[in-house]
Amino acid sequence: MADTLTLAQAGVKQYPDVELDQYERSSVFKIYRFGRPWYRSFHFSWLSFFVAFTGWFAFIPALDYIKEDPNLDITADDVKSSNIFAVLGTIFIRFALGPLCERFGPKRCQTAILLFGAFVVYLSATVKTAQGLIAVRFFIGLIGGSFVPCQYWMTMMFAGNTVGTANAVAGGWGNLGGGFANIFVGGIIKLLRENAGVADDVAWRIAFVFPATLLVLVAVPMAMFGDDCPQGKWSNRLYNNKKNDDLFETDSESEKAGEEYTKSSEFPTSQYSTKDESLPPVSKFAGFDDYRVWIMAIQYACCFGVELTINGSMANYLYTEFTEEGCIENTTTEVVECSILGKDNASIIAGCFGLMNLFARALGGLSSDRLNKMWGIRGRLAAQFIALLGEGIMLLIFSRIEELGAAIFMLLMFSVFVQASEGTTFSLTPFVVARAVGQVSGIVGAGGNIGAVSWNTMIKQLDSTREAYYVLGWIVLASSLLTAAYPIQGVYLLFGSSTSEKAVDEESPESVEKAADQQAVVLS
Repeated sequence: MADTLTLAQAGVKQYPDVELDQYERSSVFKIYRFGRPWYRSFHFSWLSFFVAFTGWFAFIPALDYIKEDPNLDITADDVKSSNIFAVLGTIFIRFALGPLCERFGPKRCQTAILLFGAFVVYLSATVKTAQGLIAVRFFIGLIGGSFVPCQYWMTMMFAGNTVGTANAVAGGWGNLGGGFANIFVGGIIKLLRENAGVADDVAWRIAFVFPATLLVLVAVPMAMFGDDCPQGKWSNRLYNNKKNDDLFETDSESEKAGEEYTKSSEFPTSQYSTKDESLPPVSKFAGFDDYRVWIMAIQYACCFGVELTINGSMANYLYTEFTEEGCIENTTTEVVECSILGKDNASIIAGCFGLMNLFARALGGLSSDRLNKMWGIRGRLAAQFIALLGEGIMLLIFSRIEELGAAIFMLLMFSVFVQASEGTTFSLTPFVVARAVGQVSGIVGAGGNIGAVSWNTMIKQLDSTREAYYVLGWIVLASSLLTAAYPIQGVYLLFGSSTSEKAVDEESPESVEKAADQQAVVLS
């Protein structure tokens, strides 16, 4: 085991206004700061994720124009198929980006994603066939992998006691891009049609120029002025660098501070000893054989997977389901002739669903923390159950409402519970297999994208999107009940405890030692 080094002996620079750990990562998180390197990286992280989601969902406001264009042989069924492919590619790229971030650093990976995404979004304006629509949306879906560099970047910049908050805010604000895309692109199409007199079949094509340009405008300065790590260049990093495995261990001052922090948190202080041979090595496949991980993957499919599905289908639902009284459906064409909202307003209102990410995902995490202080780990399980239960109930009610005003109100309530469920889910993942949080987060996160593919497929197979939402509501309700089926730290939601060695393994301080740091390396 390496000799213990003080911060000064390790050569770590001291900043009087920022508390740092051994790796020069900030132990303080304040969103109103913009200083380099920590806070500039934070703002580049969430902003790049935000514009990536904006590009990913830029197609949604244009889809009703595309399927109603008589010059295009693209049907409603083709549009539903494209919704599936728009999510499918994200599953694979998210797994690939983890190792790529390890090799090249998060800034370069995020820059590459944004520039590639800009190129494909520009190409979207040339779509003329169903095959072209599906192909373009598949490749645009790769932008969804931007979540991985976003979260990885934060773990390089913020210490274990603050990285959870940094990730929650960066992830939540980034997710806002899905709702913003509906409002932004839908508003541009409306402006071009109504104020500039541009034809429908031209307006939606021109609109793609704007989100594509946004991607470039963020990618270029991020590449020029961003920092991969507190030391600047990726090759100079101290944290997560095998060259420094023997360099850092907690000095006496950090250990003393860590003891104080542990009193108010279930996360023990990060102890950077990488040579403790008293603990068995962690398998690369840890978590794959734990049924609790797969249950949580199902639950994440029922919140983040639902969010992606709603982002892709809600504009069309509001446009087609809420029509003027006495409207007679035209069965010979897919054009909706008496929609109350119209295409553009439907897109704008649908965008409000995603805007709840401004606070709702963080609300889930904060609720989990609060209940944990009251009831211990059972409180976290309770937060998970309540959030998913509320989501399911709200979706069931929303799917039955036929009055527009009430439907919009319930859509917003439903959105709060959806995103809060995402926060409660990832508040639990550090405690499932605590010494393999990265693997657990990867499996659980992938469940969200697999869920989106599944729910979009269900919408395509059922005749009515309203009925699909109704069925999905019951699925979400059922997933909430699964919370009672698995123990965390040997504790079940309702009663009893588990004596299983696997279930209680994470109770040992050694096992959870690096949970806060590992949580941030999310391959989801």
